[in-house]
Amino acid sequence: MSDAQDDTTDDERPSSADEGYTLGKDNPWLWLVALGTPIAAFLVSYGLGAYDKLDLAAHPPGIRIGLVQQLFGTDMLIALIFGGATLLVLLYFAIRYNASAVSAPEPMPVQWGGNTLRLLTIGVAVIILVTFMYAGTTLANTDQMPAKVASRRYGESSVIHMTVVGSQWAWRDTVQGVNYTETDTVRVPANTVVAVNITSTDVDHSWAVEQLGVKKDAIPGQITHTWFVAQPGTYQVNCAELCGKGHSKMTQTLIVMPKSQYVQWARSHGYSVPPSVANSVNATSGASQPAAGSSNDRSSPSTGGSAPSVAAAPASLGVSADV
Repeated sequence: MSDAQDDTTDDERPSSADEGYTLGKDNPWLWLVALGTPIAAFLVSYGLGAYDKLDLAAHPPGIRIGLVQQLFGTDMLIALIFGGATLLVLLYFAIRYNASAVSAPEPMPVQWGGNTLRLLTIGVAVIILVTFMYAGTTLANTDQMPAKVASRRYGESSVIHMTVVGSQWAWRDTVQGVNYTETDTVRVPANTVVAVNITSTDVDHSWAVEQLGVKKDAIPGQITHTWFVAQPGTYQVNCAELCGKGHSKMTQTLIVMPKSQYVQWARSHGYSVPPSVANSVNATSGASQPAAGSSNDRSSPSTGGSAPSVAAAPASLGVSADV
């Protein structure tokens, strides 16, 4: 190479070992801001989310929502720990090895042994397996568990049955012992296993009470089953399946009353109360004799004391006994 082509001699060329010689002029603060901001947002949002869900799981308005929120909170905590650790390592390497902080690249020695890779793979597999098993257990203890099993599993001896019929665009409910169909507002006792049978007269709907962790499809020609146990309060029922132009207005108010108040309300309107609910109130109040009107508690199906069936729904709903 001639002097005209290259005036720089080998002695004048900087080497990778020369102090101050770098590959570029990157600003580490740029990486800190560019990567640190979303990482901080992730840590804060997932941290607060996990705290809120685990706090709700500790003081749930119902059994099912407590189990669901515990699952969500645990999943968010796992994502926070392992995802956050991964992102922080990424941030460290982006700052530590940015172009202005390192010299010319050198061959990187291989430091990963076979055992390290195997342990990492096994660790990730175990985390995924435990997460799936936890989710499956939660599903088995909520949506897939029959009401009778839930009554034994969670120690709630009081059981009341309710039939829900969906149609465009309203819910029509019949509660055991209440001899009329409720639409806008339905009342049930608290701390009681409410066994729900659900169907539809026209299109697919989905009976959902988000605050209680309950959601079950209402399918024409079929009966689906679910259950819930709730603390006293007022909850909103929605349709969680797009069912037409009135879908967003297909709502209902679910009022969960303390057992004693529910018994008083039912009897004041001439309705009967399931024996398990009445007996629970009597046991709680310490009454040695059955409360006045308890003869209605064991009423026959003709008085409305039996569990409501889909066949007993008003004929105007279009539900027959063959459903």
